[in-house]
Amino acid sequence: MEEFLKSIWFGVPLAAALLLLAAPALAASPYVGKWATAPGECEANPLIMLDEDNAAGASFGCESASYAKGGDGWTVSAKQCAAEGEEAAPADMTFRIAIDRDGRLQVFWDDGTQSAKLVRCPG
Repeated sequence: MEEFLKSIWFGVPLAAALLLLAAPALAASPYVGKWATAPGECEANPLIMLDEDNAAGASFGCESASYAKGGDGWTVSAKQCAAEGEEAAPADMTFRIAIDRDGRLQVFWDDGTQSAKLVRCPG
């Protein structure tokens, strides 16, 4: 019985410590989600949808994406992206995203253009 109590006494803090260490790995990255220009646009017109391993926009979709943290945001390397309604071959694309202090995301395209500041959609 004494051995059992010792194993519980030492096992509980160890399990709690392991859970605390694993928690950040389980949390979604801050950019994951659907983003739109206004909350009322979330269902009908999300501008961009970002996942841990993918990126899609209102007019494009990609087979995969990776995110590299740097400076005040992330560089997104998206692979095999195709624009809706175009017959061009899919191409890779790179762009940057940043989230401001108010939680709004902005996209910075390679051609120098940038999106409006976007709000996260619920869900």
